[in-house]
Amino acid sequence: MSLPERLDAPGVLLRRLQLTDRDALAAAVAESLDAVARWMPWAHPGYGSDDASTFLATGWLGWNAGTQFEFAIVAPDDGELLGVCGLNQRSAEDMNLGYWTRTAHAGRGIATLATRRLARFGFDDVGLRRIRLYHAVGNVGSQRVAEKAGFRCEGRQRGGMELKGVAHDCLSYGLLPADLKGA
Repeated sequence: MSLPERLDAPGVLLRRLQLTDRDALAAAVAESLDAVARWMPWAHPGYGSDDASTFLATGWLGWNAGTQFEFAIVAPDDGELLGVCGLNQRSAEDMNLGYWTRTAHAGRGIATLATRRLARFGFDDVGLRRIRLYHAVGNVGSQRVAEKAGFRCEGRQRGGMELKGVAHDCLSYGLLPADLKGA
């Protein structure tokens, strides 16, 4: 199956992450570590080029296997890496959607635009029936993105997520193709 590696959306561009994104990704994570590390288990002090290389290589292999689709969220004018979004944890008919934005660009609607466009890719190009999304209860920014993108909260999972060795309640969301029409 040949999938598009570039997804245009108003105000942002999603493009397949490349191994050459290593340094830009490491710099974006380092810049955003205080905000991202609280909610993302992979983000840790000292995150650097080796961590970025591992993530990129895993994403490349997952893309080729059809189990993971990772995109750089970039500014359409200058190509600056604004964040990352992706589909992963594939089951027979659905996948998990995740995202984060660089701290300097948070709160501008970039994650919502990227999430909507990525979901459309999941339905139209990958052939998913449903997309799921999870985040820790206290992650209000992620909650706003999910809801603005059209996801519907389907419940609270007690102790459903582990962050830094501690169990946290998480909210579970689902998105169907029809939900994107109203978002």
